[in-house]
Amino acid sequence: MRNTRLPSSSATFNRLKHLAIHRPFRLNSTIIIICFFILFIFTLSQISSIPKNKQSASWNVFNQINRFQPTSHSIHQNLRASNNQKFLVRDWSVYLGWNNFRYTLETALLLAKLLDRTLVLPAFTFSRACEYEDKECTALTPILINGVSVDVTTLQNRTWYPDPRHGTNVITPDMPLEYGKGWILPLEKLLDVDHVLSTWGHAIKLKDFHKLTNPDPSYHSIGVYDGNWNIDYNRDLSYRKLPNAMFTNFSASMVDRLPKPITPLIDRTNPSKSTSPALIAKCESTLKILEANIPQKRSIIERADDDPGPPYWDEAEIRGNYMVGKLAESDHPLLESCMASNGFRSAYAYGMLGWWMKAPYEPIKTIKRLRNMIAWDELHKYDEQILHIEGNIHNGFPPGQMIWTSLEGRQEFEKLVRTAIRPPEWYHHVAARLEKKMRARCGGRSWVGAHMRRGDFLAFEWAANNITNQWKEIESNTRAGANLLQSRPDLLQPINKEFGTSLEPPRLDDPIYVATNIRKPDEVAYLRTKNIVLLADLLEESDRAELGFSGKFMDTTSVLEQCLLMRAGYFYGDAHSSVDGWILNRRVFYGISEEVTKIEYLKLPGDGK
Repeated sequence: MRNTRLPSSSATFNRLKHLAIHRPFRLNSTIIIICFFILFIFTLSQISSIPKNKQSASWNVFNQINRFQPTSHSIHQNLRASNNQKFLVRDWSVYLGWNNFRYTLETALLLAKLLDRTLVLPAFTFSRACEYEDKECTALTPILINGVSVDVTTLQNRTWYPDPRHGTNVITPDMPLEYGKGWILPLEKLLDVDHVLSTWGHAIKLKDFHKLTNPDPSYHSIGVYDGNWNIDYNRDLSYRKLPNAMFTNFSASMVDRLPKPITPLIDRTNPSKSTSPALIAKCESTLKILEANIPQKRSIIERADDDPGPPYWDEAEIRGNYMVGKLAESDHPLLESCMASNGFRSAYAYGMLGWWMKAPYEPIKTIKRLRNMIAWDELHKYDEQILHIEGNIHNGFPPGQMIWTSLEGRQEFEKLVRTAIRPPEWYHHVAARLEKKMRARCGGRSWVGAHMRRGDFLAFEWAANNITNQWKEIESNTRAGANLLQSRPDLLQPINKEFGTSLEPPRLDDPIYVATNIRKPDEVAYLRTKNIVLLADLLEESDRAELGFSGKFMDTTSVLEQCLLMRAGYFYGDAHSSVDGWILNRRVFYGISEEVTKIEYLKLPGDGK
């Protein structure tokens, strides 16, 4: 049997020692290559550490979040847009605050799915205010100031800036920004874009659109500074621009689809063909209500020949030009047939509180004249690869910028805004920590929160001039919320299940968390006399450090507060504010009862103009 024992370690050492002593050391080609490689890496590291301009060191954070990596030619060729791929593009109102901007995104995503197109998402919006000195935010991302021109050909950080308008190299800011200035905020810092793409689809990031359509793999653009679509991006794709006037005729009603034809209950051309006298009388009574409330301003379901008997439908649920209660929850073919007798049709919508927040709240059915209905899905007739909806179409529109002629249509909107539209996860990490701090201030119990919007709302006359009156309204409603939770602690279970919050209801003398944009020293001093907690009481510099870029701007810290208020045992919000709409949407998504999410107008009658 052959001896297979390995040599001892001491023997191995002696051999190596003998080689080291008796064999001269000679450089070979492998060692030379290794040395040159190490020298090359060291040289590169030294070059990359040299600032390219005076600002480079302060732009590191923005560079990390907006880093551009050119696509190779081979990858680009595989991603080229096919001839049958259809895109939807918008002129984005980037000057709006984040939550108003958010619901323009929601509408565009809804339209993209309705039209079976791919929405080209915006790459940025603006933050209107910095939580620190302006220079600290400007060290992170570009700032544009109305009246201050920027020649992009002189910029060394060109890829971090948006484009000028078509045909020029100069950015000339002239947007209605609240303070006349704004910082570029990448969309991913406000919205979980990847979650939108994976759950809703029908969208593509702007940078990926460029990879699909631009033959130059080094091309980079985050969009035009004013949010408008740049026709240079079209390249060789077919293109159609739809003028803003097509969608802003407010005597018309934008619906998702025209309602299905239906046979009128009353045949005005031949009354003898109509059904029973009692049903006709009921129908005529209802039509008088509609004619008195719906102004003059564009067929088949089987008609019920058998008289189902009174009451047919409850006229008390018809409130002028809309329906509530059971009539608003589902289709009512007999009533629909009655309304069609005078050219009316119904559509699923939301009440005025939801209208202001642009959120699904107070579901109703609205009644319109059929001839005044214009359907979004009629845009299917345009076959161009890029369909461009011009201008601003969010002011004066309902949630989703449409009403729906089927319950399924409205439910699709609710699915989008509650499920697909969510904040980036890092906000929730910090919000969870803040919630524990707030809970500790309430003796370990759950707590109540409210949104107190002033500032810009005073200018719009959407808030009470007298802060005392506004505070009394908030205080009374949040105390009522605490009372409700004491009598119904079961309402805390969904919040506890989702976030691990307390199942013990708050006490009436526990502090109230108030999210607010109040900055006036006298109004801050007034609030400090009350039993309240503000963000500044909970948010430490270590929290801001964890948020990094997102801890510097007012729009991003507002997202943090929204994530915190999603965890409140009871939330009281202002219907004028789209901020509260996102809180509401996500609370409903988490299964939290709307009984503990109260939204109403905070402007009191007679207080102010």
